[in-house]
Amino acid sequence: MLKEDPNNMKFLHLEDCDADAELFESLLLREWPGSTITRLSTKQEFEKAIREDSYDLVLSDHSMPGFDGLSALEMVRAASPGTPFVFLSGTIGEERAIEALKQGAVDYVLKDTPARLLPAIHGALMQSQNEAARRHAEESMRQSQEQFQQIAENIDDFIVLLDPQEHCLYANPTFRRLLGKSEHQLGFNILEDVHPDDRRRFRNFLVQATDFNAAQDIEYRVLLPNNAVRHFEARISFPSYTRNNCPIILLAGRDVTERKEAEELLRERASLLEKARDAICVMDLQFKITLWNASAERIFGYTAEAAAGCSLRELLFRRDTGRFDTVFALTLAQGEWQGEFRLAREDGRELVVDSSWTLVTDDGGKAQSILCIVTDVTNRKQLEQELQRGQRIESLGMLAGGIAHDLNNILSPILMSIGLLRHLTKGAESKAVLDTLEASATHGSELVRQILLFARGSEGQRTEVQMGEFLDGLKGFLRAALRRGIDLSVDYDAGIWPISADATQLKQVLLNLCVNARDAMPNGGGVHITATNVNVAPGTQHGFHGEIASGPYVRLDVADTGTGIPPEILEKIFDPFFTTKELGKGTGLGLSTIAGIVQSHGGAIQIESALGRGATFHIYLPAMLTPEQRTDDTSPASLPEGNGELILVIDDDGGIRLVTEKILASYGYEVVTAKDGNSGLAEFYRQRDRIQLVICDQMMPGMSGSEVLTQIRQEAPSVKLIAMSGLVEELKIAGAKDDIMILQKPIQTETLLRAVRHSLDAVAAEPAIGA
Repeated sequence: MLKEDPNNMKFLHLEDCDADAELFESLLLREWPGSTITRLSTKQEFEKAIREDSYDLVLSDHSMPGFDGLSALEMVRAASPGTPFVFLSGTIGEERAIEALKQGAVDYVLKDTPARLLPAIHGALMQSQNEAARRHAEESMRQSQEQFQQIAENIDDFIVLLDPQEHCLYANPTFRRLLGKSEHQLGFNILEDVHPDDRRRFRNFLVQATDFNAAQDIEYRVLLPNNAVRHFEARISFPSYTRNNCPIILLAGRDVTERKEAEELLRERASLLEKARDAICVMDLQFKITLWNASAERIFGYTAEAAAGCSLRELLFRRDTGRFDTVFALTLAQGEWQGEFRLAREDGRELVVDSSWTLVTDDGGKAQSILCIVTDVTNRKQLEQELQRGQRIESLGMLAGGIAHDLNNILSPILMSIGLLRHLTKGAESKAVLDTLEASATHGSELVRQILLFARGSEGQRTEVQMGEFLDGLKGFLRAALRRGIDLSVDYDAGIWPISADATQLKQVLLNLCVNARDAMPNGGGVHITATNVNVAPGTQHGFHGEIASGPYVRLDVADTGTGIPPEILEKIFDPFFTTKELGKGTGLGLSTIAGIVQSHGGAIQIESALGRGATFHIYLPAMLTPEQRTDDTSPASLPEGNGELILVIDDDGGIRLVTEKILASYGYEVVTAKDGNSGLAEFYRQRDRIQLVICDQMMPGMSGSEVLTQIRQEAPSVKLIAMSGLVEELKIAGAKDDIMILQKPIQTETLLRAVRHSLDAVAAEPAIGA
């Protein structure tokens, strides 16, 4: 914009002629009415004026007394180079005019052509403004270049200027240091140091940036003279200025080698984390999850995408947020923590985990996050509980063994006395009372035997099982396992087929199913057990757990009126350790054990259930269509009698000794007794020539029954031996010798008499367990 405001223009007029001065000043005021015109005529005045003030234009006569225009021009050039200077003279001459223009005058006007003054002044002012603008632009450019130079020389990023042929016009110290180049090596082609494998891609980026005049971001490698490889990250762009009318390419970036190496290290570590069997996660101090490995996905059920950014406190510890807060605070205070948690999986199933928390800090020691390493110990805890349960059962078995031995010793004299009294009693009423006593004692003996079998895990051999008798005998045992308020009913077909089974294991199957049914009916209900004959058609497999062949089966149905089983877990109920019960109320082994027993018997299982409608388990067991014929002759009239044979009875229980002696004596035997092993041996040595049979208890204080019988066998091989005990294990040890008959307490009269007669009459007695 031209500074030609009539109210602000300031002119300095150097003129010694008053007439000329008035003429030209009138012209100036007519063009710029508000302007200020300072007229001077001496060198001293002129010098002072230009030193103390500034002017928009200087008009000067060429020749004055003692002073001339060229000197004035020189003074203006020195004091204010940008002020336009116009000569106004009558006789300047061509040579002088040219010299004046060379020295910096904008124009010259002859006094005899005053009309040319105003155009000359306007032109001078315009030229002055243009020159000022040019100088300002150059100054701005200079300052910008200085700023660019200052920034480029001192930043850590590299800056490179390239021409269109990829030659380096400028490289800041950072770039030269990275490539090992000196300041004097400029002009090299930028591609020389680009890694050979990245040159084509680098050139393509340059071409795209040039063609589309758009910035491009690129990562590339450089190959140093020592064959070291560095990773660069840069942006290719175009600054607004050019050089020699050619565009300049700006390459600005940084060395990211350390970052790349760190990223690679992190990837390697992340790969290791993904392969870890433990769940590994990291949370920030606001509990937000920042890392979640593959094992965490597997153990907790949440994918890494679902877990990222979630609160670990709400995701896994929603059932125990208070303990989470405590452990979080301890980790912040102590730096680490170890212990167990009970956590909730994504599907709601509870886990027991062993957890280690470590506080992660920055270089300054400020807390950043917490690393959690979690091991799923749910199965281990269940196995430990099962082991402890097994140990308790083992201890219970030992206790039950002692109790069973004592109870059998108590029941044996009762049962044997009943048999003796029945032989002596004639009245029908008295015999009815004895029948009641015998039934009660026999039932007690059976209960003791069942408790012992379950507590100690004893298993019998597979025998023919008459299902009707089996189920009738099991009612009382199952009712004891069910709580009050639960009704039990047992039904079976009149012609139910027998099966070949381990009766103890079969009882365990029914007991486990009844216990499960009881737990599914907390408010009471009913359990109904039925046994029916069925034929399985060839090719039938659908709905069975386990393989089943075609043929005849006995189907045991156990139905309850409980809560039922959700459809989504029906397929899992036979999996080991799967349970829907609370921790501590179930091992998850009951149904898997049942499945194993049934399959070992060649059977299979079906299940029907619906929520709110209870559950029914169908147990298929192969039937025996040709059962063995059995005889049962228990008539008192058929009991064998003795012929005066001498029998030695050794037992630490006085009641058993007394009743055994009375029974044997009443049936024609002579009897001597002893209360322990030492006295029994003494009595044997005293009458060894007469004693034909020794009946000896296996569990006695001091010398055991097995030791007594072994010593007698060594002294008198022809003497018959019978071992008695309330424990099956003790009888199995004694029965290992072929010439020793075994009897299990409690013993009924008929069993004792038949065993004694069979032993005395047999050449080599076969071992058998009396019932």
